[in-house]
Amino acid sequence: MAENTDNQGFARFFEDGELVEKLDTRATVEEMFAKKENMSILKSYMLNYVRFINNFDKMIAGPDGVIGLTRLEELMTSLIGESKALTVRLAIDKLGKIDEGGIIRKKKEEYLNKGVKLKIYRRLPRTVMTIHGKIPFSRTALTGSSRSDADGLSALGAGVNVFPFDEVTGAAALPFKMSVNAMLETAFWAQKSSSFAAAAKILARETGITLNPDTVRAVAKHVGEIVFENDAAEAEKAHASFKAGEQKFPTKKKKGVLYLVTEGALSRAGESDEGNRGPRGIALAAVFSTDFFVRRANEKGESPLSPGRKECAAWVGEADTFKKHAFAMALRNGHGQYEKTVLISDGSAWARDMREEFFPDSPLILDFHRLREIVSAFGKAVFDGDETKYKPWAEEVVELFEKSHTNEAIEKINAPGRKNIAKSEFNLPGFVNDNINHIDYAECEKRGYFVGGGALESARRTPLRERLKGAGTRRNKRTGQYILTLMSKAESEAPGAGSAANGAWERDVERVVREKYEAGGFAKLARDV
Repeated sequence: MAENTDNQGFARFFEDGELVEKLDTRATVEEMFAKKENMSILKSYMLNYVRFINNFDKMIAGPDGVIGLTRLEELMTSLIGESKALTVRLAIDKLGKIDEGGIIRKKKEEYLNKGVKLKIYRRLPRTVMTIHGKIPFSRTALTGSSRSDADGLSALGAGVNVFPFDEVTGAAALPFKMSVNAMLETAFWAQKSSSFAAAAKILARETGITLNPDTVRAVAKHVGEIVFENDAAEAEKAHASFKAGEQKFPTKKKKGVLYLVTEGALSRAGESDEGNRGPRGIALAAVFSTDFFVRRANEKGESPLSPGRKECAAWVGEADTFKKHAFAMALRNGHGQYEKTVLISDGSAWARDMREEFFPDSPLILDFHRLREIVSAFGKAVFDGDETKYKPWAEEVVELFEKSHTNEAIEKINAPGRKNIAKSEFNLPGFVNDNINHIDYAECEKRGYFVGGGALESARRTPLRERLKGAGTRRNKRTGQYILTLMSKAESEAPGAGSAANGAWERDVERVVREKYEAGGFAKLARDV
């Protein structure tokens, strides 16, 4: 009798608040409080909140009447942790009380129509990792009613047992015994962290996900593969449409310029790519438009224009496929809709090929910053590292190129003679000759194109580009590509892809993976809880 009165008191407490407004009827509230298991958890919730209030009141009862921020955070962390544990407990409790009768009957009928009679075997346990921790549950297993039925079940590819609960909720499709949200969270920290071991530590500290580094790697590879294959399908579709002449662009173009910047990220400054039609190591592409340019202060106190949004792609392998990906990325960001698309490259042969194949009407510019770096490195080698000689020489050569005095610049480059030029591993004269049609910087300035530094350098020097130089980037080519794909999505800020700053991760990672796996309610459990 006392317990029933207590329950009624709790029910009235909740009715006085907002909870009852969110439930269907008053009867729902009374039914909820009539169950002992519900009351146990609800009381625990209430006790945690009461404990928080009491501890807070005790701490402000001192002469100052305040509480330190650190202590307040500790109290809040404790309450959140206890409430989270109770939420997981509630989810486990409710999962265990689901009536499987209906789905069991349907599954039996389904297999009977296939010539296999099923019977209930027993309930078997399973645990799924979610972003709130492990959720253990048990569900009914069905098996063949006879030896011939068991053989028939095996012949259908169903194995020894059938789990109706797993199939209906989507749990059967989940790899690694993890929810979709847990896989996405793992993939995000795997691409963001310096190592898979570091990612495992962050996941354990920030979420309820506890995994070893090998599992973190496997999950990240799996998610990255899904995203990469989706990108590849879109790239092939765009390429096929382009080849068939099916792409239609508006006659009236948007004002502004779309830039596609490409480079072979790990190419040595002293290597010539003549005869090598594919990027060595890793290539990087970035797309941005003048629509989203902003002014950002730099360390010199200047406020040059820089891309407010950009989309990136990284690639391991041959150029032909990468060109398709870069083209598809340009299309997503408005190629054909802007007045002009401008390509900027580090001077590689495959970038010139890409322009001829996909962007025949677009100007291609040799990245001025890249040219400056190469001239300086070349001069340092030719003049044996003598700064008093090679620095003034390099500055003069760069200035000649900047003013489009190309012939004079070439004469200056060849002036040291073949013997001295041979000191450099890099064939600067040959490099300039290969890119002779892409270095009219004076004309580019007249047209208002960016050619290097400022906005362009902001797009090139992304965290992704710097991380490509790090250790481990060249490990297993296929695994490396999947991780680089995730890194690219996290680095991108795709316009029109979502309200969050990082719309590309939402559009190309979360959406694609969820569409693959969220067949039922269990895959969404972590988010719903």
